[in-house]
Amino acid sequence: IELFRQQLLLQLKQFSEPDPQTEFDRLFIRGKEGFIQNRPERFDGTTQAGVLIDKNLIITPDIRQRILAFYETTTTYGTAWHNRFQNIYVIGLENMIAIYWPEVPNWIQNAIQTDFHILDGEFIWITDQKHNPTRSIAWTGIYYDVAANGWMITCAKPVDVGDKHIATTGLDIILNELFERTVADHLQGTYNFIFRDDGRFIINP
Repeated sequence: IELFRQQLLLQLKQFSEPDPQTEFDRLFIRGKEGFIQNRPERFDGTTQAGVLIDKNLIITPDIRQRILAFYETTTTYGTAWHNRFQNIYVIGLENMIAIYWPEVPNWIQNAIQTDFHILDGEFIWITDQKHNPTRSIAWTGIYYDVAANGWMITCAKPVDVGDKHIATTGLDIILNELFERTVADHLQGTYNFIFRDDGRFIINP
């Protein structure tokens, strides 16, 4: 995830166009719900990163540059690393995301139905300056992703430009199968549980 963060920062620095509006409009469109998302006719969720941008965000040249950098880096590294990681994504602190997750190609559409506000997630605050002053990799506790219909934990890393936190990179570990095995496969008269080294439960039937 550190290499992914570095490549994202490099992509942000290398943008040659001050306002890539033509490319932005070619790839993305404001849907009927008001959110900006991939154009359906150009999008394949099994091979490209899905993009979702808050419906109330004013789209500036800077936002267009950043979301294109998010999209291109996530698509490139998501496809290359899919044999190792199920998904990978970048969350912008303006409530926007680029996510590559071919097993859940309709994640963007599902998130829209939940009125998408990703900044409420633990994976954001564990990377802010207050909770992560060392700017290191951090892990969430368990949470349920409604858009993916699954339990997971997230490995997250802040992306800073200068002293400003502009985004968070992340990847998820899906826990559904681990849950099922832990709860179902036990000795008679016993039950299993798993907890972290800080005492926080991961699985407790």
